[in-house]
Amino acid sequence: MFNKPMPKILLNSEKKLLEAAKEIIEKEGVDNLSMKRLAQQTDMAVGTIYNYFPDKNAILIRIVTEDWHALENTLLASYGDLKTFSEGIRLLYDRFLRFSQTLQPIFSSFTSHGNATYYASYSSFIEEGAKLLEALANHFSLSFIASRYPLAAAMFSYAIHYPDTPYEEIEAAILRILGEPIQS
Repeated sequence: MFNKPMPKILLNSEKKLLEAAKEIIEKEGVDNLSMKRLAQQTDMAVGTIYNYFPDKNAILIRIVTEDWHALENTLLASYGDLKTFSEGIRLLYDRFLRFSQTLQPIFSSFTSHGNATYYASYSSFIEEGAKLLEALANHFSLSFIASRYPLAAAMFSYAIHYPDTPYEEIEAAILRILGEPIQS
C-alpha cells in the first residue's frame, strides 16, 4: 500500500494562527478573517493552515472555546474570595456579560453565517454556565435539583440578549428557578 505523507506540522503554529486571527478580528473585523488573509498575516501557506483548521468557523469556535476555558479557570479560582452565594451569582453575571461583549463580533458572525454554529455555541454556553453555577452552589455547600441549573444559567444568556434588564431581576429569576436548596 502507498503511504500518504503526513502534513508538515510546525511548532507553535496553531497558537500563532489563533493569535493572528484574533488580531485580524480586532483590527479589521471578523468578516475580513479568511484563510487567505490569515496566510498573509502569518506568512504560512493556505494549505498549511488547513492542516490545523478545516475552515474559518473552526478558528472562531476555537477562539471562543479557549477564551471560555480561561474564563472558567478564573471564575473557579475566585470562588474562594466570595462571601455569599448571591455575590457569586453577581460575579457570574458580570463575567458572562463581559465575555459576551468581548466576543460579540464572533457571535454575530455565527448568527449571520448559519444558525447551527450559533445554536451549538448557545447550547454549550448554557451547559458550561450550569456547571459553573453548580460549582458555585457546591462551594457554599448548597445543592439544588440538577435539572434546574441549565434553566437558571439561561438567565445569564437572557441578560446578554436584553442588557437593559436590571440585574436584580436576573438574580431574582435565577434564585426562583433554583428554588429551595435540597437538604442532604
